Amino acid sequence: MAARWEGEIRAGIVAMQASGDVGAGVDAGRTAAAILVGIQGGVVLQMSTGSVADLEAALDTAIAALRATAP
Repeated sequence: MAARWEGEIRAGIVAMQASGDVGAGVDAGRTAAAILVGIQGGVVLQMSTGSVADLEAALDTAIAALRATAP
């Protein structure tokens, strides 16, 4: 399942690169892996704390980093 999710995230990054929303220099594979780890870690913390704050922080940070690469 993780490989499928990572592949879908990677495909999304590649599509955003093609549309010019994300810089061409972004390594889609590594970035997809990092985003997936952020999701998984955020979910684990949510399960133990009852708060989605860490998951939101991971995703907000990843999205901001991608947006910052836009030409």
